[in-house]
Amino acid sequence: MRERWMTFKAIDAYLQGANFWVWETDADLRVAFLSQNFESLTGLDRTDYLGQTIWDLDKLGAKDSETDMRARMLEAHEPYDSYRWQFLRPNGDTIWLESAGTPIFDDHGEFGGYRGNTREVADEIQQALDMRESARQNRIQHKLLAQIGSISGIGAWTLAPDKSTVEWSDETYDIYEIPRGTEITLERGLSSYCDGARETISQTIADVLRNGGRFDVTLPFKTEKGRRRWVRSMGFIDGAGTPEERVYGTFQDVTEERERQMRVETIAMRDSLTNVNNRHSFNFELDDRLSAAKSNRERVILCFADLDRFKQINDVYGHAVGDEILCHVADYFAACVEPDGFVGRIGGDEFALIFTVADDDCEPVAFVNERVPRFVHTFETSVGPVEARLCMGVASAEGGEDDTVKIMRDADFAMHAAKSGGGGFARAFDTRLADTLHRRVKLVQEFQRGLRDHSVVPFYQPIVSLETGEISGLEALARWHHPARGLIAPHMYMEIFDDNRICLELGELMLNAICQDMKRWSNSGTEFGRVGYNATAVEVKRPGFALNVLATLSKHGLRPDQLVVEVTETTMFADIDMAAHNQLSELREAGVSIALDDFGTGYSSLTHLKDLPFNILKIDKTFVKDVMSSEADKSIIKSLIELGRDLGYITVAEGVEVQAERDFLRDAGCERGQGFFFDRPMSFRDASERLDRVIEVLAQTA
Repeated sequence: MRERWMTFKAIDAYLQGANFWVWETDADLRVAFLSQNFESLTGLDRTDYLGQTIWDLDKLGAKDSETDMRARMLEAHEPYDSYRWQFLRPNGDTIWLESAGTPIFDDHGEFGGYRGNTREVADEIQQALDMRESARQNRIQHKLLAQIGSISGIGAWTLAPDKSTVEWSDETYDIYEIPRGTEITLERGLSSYCDGARETISQTIADVLRNGGRFDVTLPFKTEKGRRRWVRSMGFIDGAGTPEERVYGTFQDVTEERERQMRVETIAMRDSLTNVNNRHSFNFELDDRLSAAKSNRERVILCFADLDRFKQINDVYGHAVGDEILCHVADYFAACVEPDGFVGRIGGDEFALIFTVADDDCEPVAFVNERVPRFVHTFETSVGPVEARLCMGVASAEGGEDDTVKIMRDADFAMHAAKSGGGGFARAFDTRLADTLHRRVKLVQEFQRGLRDHSVVPFYQPIVSLETGEISGLEALARWHHPARGLIAPHMYMEIFDDNRICLELGELMLNAICQDMKRWSNSGTEFGRVGYNATAVEVKRPGFALNVLATLSKHGLRPDQLVVEVTETTMFADIDMAAHNQLSELREAGVSIALDDFGTGYSSLTHLKDLPFNILKIDKTFVKDVMSSEADKSIIKSLIELGRDLGYITVAEGVEVQAERDFLRDAGCERGQGFFFDRPMSFRDASERLDRVIEVLAQTA
C-alpha cells in the first residue's frame, strides 16, 4: 500500500505543470486515483470524486448523449482514445477535455480496471495552432500508457500509414519472444499465427482498414521460439481516409484462460458415465456434418441405437450393472465408428452414430451392418455375463434445408420399428413408417377427444360359476363409440396404449365410470358380485395408485371387496418392479381382489405367483379355443387349474365359446368361466337386465 502511495506521489510530482491529469479505476470502474492536476484544470476538489464511477467523473459538464459511446466502450473493457467533451468550470469558463484509457488485465486475463489520462484541448482551430504542445502531451501520454502496459502485461501495437511496418510495445516483443527493438514488418507479425488463424487475422485487419470499426479476436499462435500459445488482439482504426490513417491495437497472451475454457467445454460435451459425446455434442456434430455434406455433395447417415428391454437389466441385476452395460456398449460403438464416425449417448440407453459417405449408391442399412456387425452381445459384468440386444434405426440425408429435424425424426421412426420387431437388428426408414406414425397420431388425437366427450365407456361381460351357472361377477371392458366407425373394441386401437399418458387418462375415466355403475346397481338392489377393472402397468406403478382406487371406491360408497383389479401377465412381468408390488399389496390388504389376466402367455414364474398378492388366475383364451382338439392344451389347462388350486387361487377360464369347452373346464376343476358362450360384453343397461334374469342357456344344457 505504501509503495502504491509512493507511486501516485511520484506521478503527481512528474505531472506538475502538465496540461492533463491521470486517473485510475478499480474493476467496478470506481475512481481510485486522480492526480493533482485534476483540481487545477477543473477547479474541483478531487477528494469529492474518489470512489465515484468513471461515468460520474466524465459526465462533469457533459451532455448525456456525449457519454453514450464512452459508456459502451467501458462496459466492453475496450481501450479508447480521443474522447472529447465540453466542460464548464465553477468560475463560468468553458474548456474542452479529451480522455484516453486502457483496460487493465491480470495474468489470468481478469479485468482489473482502467488507467488513463484526461487533458485540456482547444477547439479544432486552436488544436491546429497548438500542435507542438499537443505533441508534447502525446509523448507524456504514451509514456504513461507504456508504463500501464508494463504493469498489466498487455502489449500494444500500431500499424503505420504505409501498412507494411508495425510499431510494438516492449510487452508485445516479449509475447512474440523477439528481442525488443527489432524492426517488425506486418508480414513477420502475421507469420507467427497458425495457418487458419493467419488468414483470420489478415482478413480482420483488412476489414477494419476497408470498413472502419473495431475488432477483438482470440487465435492460436506460435512464438518465434516455437511455443504454442493463444493470443487476444483488440484494435480500432483512427484517422480513416486521411494520410495519417493508423490501426491501433492491444496484444495479450490468454493461453491459460483459453486452456481452462477448453477444459470446461470438453467436460460439457462429454457424457460423464460412458465418456463418449453427449446430446449437446451430438446436436453440434449433426448440424456440422449436414452443412459440410451439402457443400461437398456427400450424404450423412444417422443411426439411433437403443438397448432392448434395458429396464429389465436394471431391475434384475441392479443399476450398477446397467451402467456397466452402457459403458460396454459405448466402448463397442466407439470402436465401430473409428476413424471417421461419431458416437454419442443422447439418452438413458439411447446412442447416436453419425457417418459421412461420398457414394450416392451407398445403402444405409448395409453400411451400418458393415460398421456395426453385431447386434446381440454378451458382456462380462461384475455379476457375470449379461446379454444385451441392440435395436437400430437408420436414416440418411444430403444436408438440405430442415434436414436436421427430418433425419432425426426418420431415424427415430426406424428405431421404434426395429424395437417392435423384437430387437437385434437395424431397420431403415421408409415412408410407410411415417404413414403408420401419422395414422397413430391421428388415432391418439381422436381417442383423446373420445375421452373428453365420454364416448369411451365400460361394457360388461359376465363371469359365471361353471358349477351352478350363476353370475359371480363382471369384467369391465373399454368400448369406444367412434364417430365414423361405430362401436370398436381395444384390439382395434392397441397401438395407442404405447402412450403412457393415454393409459393414465383411460384408467382414470374407466375407474370412475365403473364405480358409478356399481353404485347405481347397489342403489337399485341388483346383485353384481365383483367387477373387474383392467389396470395397465404404468397405472399400477404410478405413485398413489392404490390410494386413488380406494378413495374412488369410498367416494361412491362402495366396499373394496366389490372390485377386482386385473393386470395382464405380459404387461406386468415384462416390466415388474417393487413399486407395482407395493401398490398391489396395499390394495389386497384393503380387501380388493387382484387377478392375473391372460395367465400362461407371458413371463410368469412360480416366484412371481408366490410373492405377488394375486388371488385370481385367469387362464388365457388361447389355451381354451383348441382344448377340444389338442391334447397338449388339455394338459396345460389341467396343470394351470391344479397350480391355481394348490396356491389357493380362484381360476377363471377366458374365451369359453361352446358347451363342450364349458363341460371340460368344469370337469377339470375350473371354478369360473367367461366368454361368448355365456354372454358378449354389453352396455350398462343390457348388463342390468342380464343380472336380473336366469342364465337360460345354462339352464337348458346343465
